[in-house]
Amino acid sequence: MEVSFEAFYQVLKEKSILYFSLNYKGNPDPHYYILLDKGTEILLFSVCTSKLDTILNFVKKRNLDYDTIVFIENEPDNPFSKNTYINCNSPVSIPFSKFKKMFEEGKIKYKDQLGDRHFDQIINGILKSRLVERRIKKLFL
Repeated sequence: MEVSFEAFYQVLKEKSILYFSLNYKGNPDPHYYILLDKGTEILLFSVCTSKLDTILNFVKKRNLDYDTIVFIENEPDNPFSKNTYINCNSPVSIPFSKFKKMFEEGKIKYKDQLGDRHFDQIINGILKSRLVERRIKKLFL
């Protein structure tokens, strides 16, 4: 059964975990993304990765707070099959029109919902980051 974009978007909410490719940082492989904010024109996501060394290098080189990395352990009650890390220093914005097009082309898959504890840690990391723009931080204050 095919779901319309309107129906999908209506039930989509913060903490939704989606799987798609954005060619993030030059990497064309699909990643998991956590929906942080569902605006009317822009959707804001946090990128998930299993590559701890990449995130640690990013944070260390820029002398950032380590609280800007969120760790989600691979446990039965967590939505990821591998240990997963979220770099809270670089949220990704996607215009509504692009997101809709990606969905209609079958490029977005729904995975699960993230728990409150990890979501709160991501928001805390965003607020602590020196790299996240003030206008984005204001969404969570």
